[in-house]
Amino acid sequence: LLAWQTAAFPLAPDDRVLQFSPLHFDICMMEMFGTWAAGGTVVLVDAETRRDAMRLLPYVREEGITRLFLPYVALQQLAEVAHARGGGWPERLREVFSAGEQLQVTEELRDFFRHTGAVLHNQYGPSEAHVITSYTLRGTPDEWEHLPPVGTPVDNVRIRVLDPHGAPVPPGVAGEVHVAGPCLARGYLHRQDLTDKAFVEDPFAPGERTYRTGD
Repeated sequence: LLAWQTAAFPLAPDDRVLQFSPLHFDICMMEMFGTWAAGGTVVLVDAETRRDAMRLLPYVREEGITRLFLPYVALQQLAEVAHARGGGWPERLREVFSAGEQLQVTEELRDFFRHTGAVLHNQYGPSEAHVITSYTLRGTPDEWEHLPPVGTPVDNVRIRVLDPHGAPVPPGVAGEVHVAGPCLARGYLHRQDLTDKAFVEDPFAPGERTYRTGD
């Protein structure tokens, strides 16, 4: 995953990435190791500032943050504060990655990205596999869809959308997302019953597993 991230979204030694996620949340690995691999700087933030968008916005600006990883709710709150203040935009910010929740493009978000000029990436992935798809919003913020797609699989990830019988569904037909590849977790600690239910044999690759996301 880190090899894919550093190749697809390279950083430079002068980049500064905020470690917004706590250490028990998987995205912190991308914040820290993805930055260090490029020789960049990981900027720490205290819990009070992390939870308060009114404090977080000026902190991101003052620290010269160039890349942010934020769940949608936190990103929306940051955009609302900037919109209400009508200024104080983080001028060095050039990339934002949103994951963990469904991304919704609101008017406040459009305003935020108009002023910062940053690129917005929408990523999707359950904890059992981490990030498995990525999509970069194109065009101007005014052209962005309200509900952007989650994108295409990242390296070393196989995704299929299957019906209840395990058969692939045609384009446009609803089904369950199944994930396979070396991205998968081993299972749930001390819960073999849950592991056996969610991590099943891959019918398209004998001897390998696939994860039933429930999505």
